[in-house]
Amino acid sequence: MLTKQIEIGGRAFAMRYNFAGLYLFEEVAGQAFDARKLWHRHLMYWCMLRANNREEFGMDFDSFVEELNARPGLPAALDAAFAEIVEERAETLPKGGGEDAAGEEKKRAGGG
Repeated sequence: MLTKQIEIGGRAFAMRYNFAGLYLFEEVAGQAFDARKLWHRHLMYWCMLRANNREEFGMDFDSFVEELNARPGLPAALDAAFAEIVEERAETLPKGGGEDAAGEEKKRAGGG
């Protein structure tokens, strides 16, 4: 599983797309992820960071949004990392019947 390192507040954190992040997103948002919505993407990034850095990443969502505001390059870096992670994940799905699933995964993640 591809992991990208993202620096926030002078510290590097692992960003991975996995069930832990998805479950946390659905619990917090109360709905399924929709990559077309900006707040969904930012909340998903926060959930991915929280779920995969449980002890190290203690930032609440409001503080995370403030960090996004303070560092104009951070949202683009998160978008790029997420796109790479989703692309790698789509490539690992089974071929044949899984190709449609891979295409749907990319669409949901904003990749196509």
